[in-house]
Amino acid sequence: MIKNKNQALLRLSLPAHPLLEWMPSPCYNGLAMQEISALTLVLTDRCNFSCCYCPQLKGKDTLKINDILCFLDFLQPRLAKEVWLGFYGGEPLLAWPLIEETVDHAKKNFKNTFLFTLTTNGSLLKKKHILFF
Repeated sequence: MIKNKNQALLRLSLPAHPLLEWMPSPCYNGLAMQEISALTLVLTDRCNFSCCYCPQLKGKDTLKINDILCFLDFLQPRLAKEVWLGFYGGEPLLAWPLIEETVDHAKKNFKNTFLFTLTTNGSLLKKKHILFF
């Protein structure tokens, strides 16, 4: 039986990492967790608009690529064959390099089929973004 979070990470042969420390063991009370078929990454809380109706808190934080890739690698054993991976923010296009690296990592390192979504205000959307997907 796993007694703490670090034991769960070690059992999965992953290094202990602050981003992953909150993650539950792959088994909870002896029951296997269900497959994950959808993920949403809030890449940044920065935005180029200040809409009064927007529920997203504004700030200056942005995820780091190493944290994103480590998180995806950690979840890999639990991912369904087809996974919807959404990019959200703030305005996710302000963190475009993170999207590029995450998509490339998913395509190169996973056997799963990834379907990508992007929630954007559209103001920064360019043809290169559309063609990338």
